[in-house]
Amino acid sequence: MEWDNLHELLRSLYDDMMPLAGDMAAVAKGLAGLGALFYVALKVWQALSRAEPIDMFPLLRPFALGLCIMFFPTIVLGTINAVLSPVVVGTH
Repeated sequence: MEWDNLHELLRSLYDDMMPLAGDMAAVAKGLAGLGALFYVALKVWQALSRAEPIDMFPLLRPFALGLCIMFFPTIVLGTINAVLSPVVVGTH
């Protein structure tokens, strides 16, 4: 494999591997959804069994993590690539 610098090698590796990670991302989305559902159900069940009011803010955390998993290529990797692109340009 011919490449001039490490930036080109990493970019081509990123472009080649993102479509291949689609199946793994689909499994992660399913597990995140089930995990969020079970977490919320457990916390609501515990609050109801102790006759306490249901606190909503701790229940939003699994949904935020689920959103990060669902939109991983755009939100997480897009943000990391946008923040680090000046570093790549500066060192290239």
